[in-house]
Amino acid sequence: MFFKDDDEAILLEFYLNEGQLSFSTEEEHTDKANRLMHYIRTMSGIEIWSLLKEHRVDFCDITTKNIPQFSDIQSIDKVLNIVESSVDGKLAYRNIGYFFNKDASEGAQHKYGENHYKLASSIGLVTVEKPYSVTPLYYAYLLNKRTQKKEIIAKLLLNIPIIQKILIESEKSFYNVPDLLYLYLSKSTARRRGSSIKQIINSICDIMPETERATMKKNIEWRYE
Repeated sequence: MFFKDDDEAILLEFYLNEGQLSFSTEEEHTDKANRLMHYIRTMSGIEIWSLLKEHRVDFCDITTKNIPQFSDIQSIDKVLNIVESSVDGKLAYRNIGYFFNKDASEGAQHKYGENHYKLASSIGLVTVEKPYSVTPLYYAYLLNKRTQKKEIIAKLLLNIPIIQKILIESEKSFYNVPDLLYLYLSKSTARRRGSSIKQIINSICDIMPETERATMKKNIEWRYE
């Protein structure tokens, strides 16, 4: 795909900066988000990944905070609906968790809401900081057909640092994901977050060509201690 220099720069800024875009005005933010969504929608998953691999030295570091944990990747749209419907600027993690499980304790609701909100923020669809709200990229995402949204989410997930690391390493040889998780997390936490990582990898596999998909499925391993 042919890019203007500034279009490629917007793509790389998003994917090499954990889903964040810099801007001086809201108008600039909206323009960047619309252009980014256009290219994410029109590029294939392998085209985006091939571009990112050329800049692998600029991948963000993996930290305990940017390794995602969630229950169901399909919950992203529900989180987005909850956030968009909040108009008073006082949305809290517990409010989000409440909509998923009204009978859980407040602590459990807070943690559930936090995990799922952070997944949405990691792909740029909601803000990172308070007040929690949807972003211009979310409104660009909304304009897509329902059938396109699942694929777009998978493409957005390519910006998560640990996913980038796993995909890079598994192209060369067998790669055991738990061994990577153990560098940052306890064994029990690694198993919980590993389940989330596996959902993301499966989602990305679905948008890749057959050859790349087969390599991922063959080389990415999940052997826990």
